[in-house]
Amino acid sequence: KSLERRILIDNISKIVSRTNVLRSEIMQLGQVHSELIKAREMLEKERQLLTDEIERLDALVRNLR
Repeated sequence: KSLERRILIDNISKIVSRTNVLRSEIMQLGQVHSELIKAREMLEKERQLLTDEIERLDALVRNLR
């Protein structure tokens, strides 16, 4: 029983350690995810500004013809 107990304790320790590593990875991935969402939002705003500017320039060119 002593050997069985040591094996179980060792397995539990490995599982706890792996769980902690996975929790840490989840936290890091959550942070990266948030940063990617912010970057996407900023790029979308920039894209919209550029699209609006292109449309204004197109209208100006059309009016000059």
